[in-house]
Amino acid sequence: MRRGALGVAAILLCAVVGPARAQDSIVCPAQVRGEYRDGKPSGTWKSWHPGGAQSGDVTFADGKPTGMLLGWYPNGQASFVGGFRDGTAIGMMEIFDPEGRMRGAVDFGSDGIERSRRAWDDANRAIDPKSSEATAVETRAVQSSLLIYMALMASSVVR
Repeated sequence: MRRGALGVAAILLCAVVGPARAQDSIVCPAQVRGEYRDGKPSGTWKSWHPGGAQSGDVTFADGKPTGMLLGWYPNGQASFVGGFRDGTAIGMMEIFDPEGRMRGAVDFGSDGIERSRRAWDDANRAIDPKSSEATAVETRAVQSSLLIYMALMASSVVR
């Protein structure tokens, strides 16, 4: 892994998800750690909040998320749990608030097509998943980790 010499450039590179060179490993201090192969994220990537708590964990193959995508808030509560295969979201993605309550769920079929989306308020009552409250919770969960954002941007979820 390359450290130090990348300095500020490493943080910028992680922010735009681009390596300095095709075979570089990028380490963003207190942010993201992972490796690139052929200019694409590869292998297990992990991220941390500035205070040191882990914020994300995902595996990439050929630049695409594969396997479980896990995210946490700085307090250690899960923020996001979802599965991917070859960059395609599959199965149930669960979205949590910082207190650990499940606030949203998106079900993807094995073909990556969204089948359903549900959301709940603070009192665990079903709400419109497109409401501003549901959208705010989902946005906060995704933003809890640069790595979660990076994986979602590299996946079929945002296409």
